[in-house]
Amino acid sequence: MDDLIILGLIAGVAVATSMFLATYFLAKSKNKPQDKLLGLLFLAISLRLSKSISFFIFHSIAPIGLAIGFLGLSAIGPLLYLYIRSSSEHANMFQNSDWFHAVVPIAGAMACLFLNLYPTTLLYWGTTALLFIYLVFSVYRFIQNQYTVVRLRQWNLRILIVVCLIWGAFVYQHVTSGIPDYAIGSGIAAVPIYYIFIYALRWPITNAKAAAKKLPLDCLQNIQHAFEKEAVFLNKGVSLSKFSEELNIPAYLITNAVKELYGKTFPETVNHFRIEALKRKLQDPDTYNTKIEALAYEVGFNSPSVFYSEFKKSTGVSPSKYKANFHSTKA
Repeated sequence: MDDLIILGLIAGVAVATSMFLATYFLAKSKNKPQDKLLGLLFLAISLRLSKSISFFIFHSIAPIGLAIGFLGLSAIGPLLYLYIRSSSEHANMFQNSDWFHAVVPIAGAMACLFLNLYPTTLLYWGTTALLFIYLVFSVYRFIQNQYTVVRLRQWNLRILIVVCLIWGAFVYQHVTSGIPDYAIGSGIAAVPIYYIFIYALRWPITNAKAAAKKLPLDCLQNIQHAFEKEAVFLNKGVSLSKFSEELNIPAYLITNAVKELYGKTFPETVNHFRIEALKRKLQDPDTYNTKIEALAYEVGFNSPSVFYSEFKKSTGVSPSKYKANFHSTKA
């Protein structure tokens, strides 16, 4: 019994710690939606851990407690995935299909209010399995992301590890039997919460802004020269990583310099210069009879669909319409 009390205290402090992290990130999320997702993630973890504490202390739990615990458990995966996705340099914050992630948490929480313990247990098992799927997609998204701030990448890696360990604790609770084993699972889940809290204190993620440093003048000049004089955008294989290697300038500095010079991301800047070069070719009488696709290829585009999409987004009209409008005014 004493062991259960100790494990309950350990898990209880972890819930309070997780709630503190949730409050912190939600409070500072006014201009950073990523922080809101991170705060909600810690809130979801605390709700699930709260259910575990109630379960092994009271041995039986009211339907509303099961519903709240299920809401937290089923929200961990979607919130983790959306947070990792939003951390990508060029990712859209939210998509129209994101509402789908809320179906399981809401529907499952409502079901917990009206089902008896056995079906609810099956729901918890299924949602724990679903969390594993979200973890896999989150890890894949993490690998695909481009991080210009090294500390942010390190932080996100630790968030993934923490959630993986918590998931493992939940699996332990499912595959074992008895209140002591359930309490042990809660204690195991508490450890990674303490770890991420200590890591957050030692490495404040709020300070992880590379843009806060003043960019070197020679860095700005070299990048500007590469775009405006050397026309690096004409290279069809140009990418941030390759450009970084060629200039021997860290990728995060290039990203910040391009943002300062042109107010765009690196890919947007490359496409901007390609579009401007193409517009000059469409205006040139010497290339009037040249196929537009061939001209687009000359300025660096290697995909007709991307070229047409980017051109219309930039000018509001198709390339052929732009060409016809320009030459009609010169006639």
